[in-house]
Amino acid sequence: MKKKSTLIAFYGGTFDPIHNGHVQSAIAIAKLVRLNKIILLPNGIPVHRNMPKTSIEDRINMIQLAISEIPENIFKIDYREVRDLMPSWTFNTFKNIRCEYGPYKPIGFILGQDSFLNLPNWYRGLELINFCHLIVCSRSKYICNPKLNKIHPDILHYLPCGLIYYALTPVWNISSSIIRLRCHFGMSCNGLIATSVQKYIFKKKLYSDK
Repeated sequence: MKKKSTLIAFYGGTFDPIHNGHVQSAIAIAKLVRLNKIILLPNGIPVHRNMPKTSIEDRINMIQLAISEIPENIFKIDYREVRDLMPSWTFNTFKNIRCEYGPYKPIGFILGQDSFLNLPNWYRGLELINFCHLIVCSRSKYICNPKLNKIHPDILHYLPCGLIYYALTPVWNISSSIIRLRCHFGMSCNGLIATSVQKYIFKKKLYSDK
């Protein structure tokens, strides 16, 4: 019988909009690390990047539409950062998550390689590892440190925090900024975002000048 995963993993982002790169990278990580669920953690007011172009309500609606098309049913949404309407300091979020789950629960934070390399510039970013494991997604522009590939993913299930695991996931050359630009000019985003998300964007005229 397959052993149930003990690791709980959060995938943060502005998701403006959520695209197939987000979704497929998360599914690949779930298979690599043996995750039953991935909890999407949309930013409310991000502090390390520009404000989202769309409202919190629209971003949440697009996330819900995107994950409704995934047959694996592995996604949940954590609304804490969008609910609080405060700047989304990742350090504070994971400090609170650790308090909720206690000192022994294995917790992971899924982030892109670009964000991982920028952690020294985040508010207490290098201290995140005291609350969770860092699960790093591949990005096409970056080269991985070979030492990060030596950790077996099963170890993430037995320790509460403190490890960095580099997930060799397929690289998706998709970005939210490119999708916003295409939508702005009325161009198709077939294959880049979920069909229901594309319909929602064009129906509400998101990312256009209106």
